[in-house]
Amino acid sequence: MTQRNPVVVVILSALTLSIYAFYWLFVTTEELKKSTGDERLDPMVDLLLSVVTFGLWGVYAAWRNAGIVHGELRERGVEHEDRSLLIAGFGAATYFVGFSWLVGMALLQEDFNALARTETASALGAGDAPLPVTY
Repeated sequence: MTQRNPVVVVILSALTLSIYAFYWLFVTTEELKKSTGDERLDPMVDLLLSVVTFGLWGVYAAWRNAGIVHGELRERGVEHEDRSLLIAGFGAATYFVGFSWLVGMALLQEDFNALARTETASALGAGDAPLPVTY
């Protein structure tokens, strides 16, 4: 997984009118697939279904990915609170109150960052080693 600044992810998504959000969904799902070895994850399907369902599939994909990250972190011995329902709730609330999906996106990116830290720490054999941040 690649560590990204959640605030920058949200700003880029807002500035590009969600185009970056679709890119982010594709890239992070691909990274999660590689990180976990879960062959059921298909970033292209997630991207296409998110576009044709006007983001509804993206709410599902965010919920699913958050649950996978939670399970993976627990398997790696990291204490972690499952925020998948919270993330899905922010995504679903968007259809009623506006841009709440951006909050869910930031929360999910924080979870991805936690997973990225475990990968770097195990690769280096160290505790919370800093990671380069990319977008």
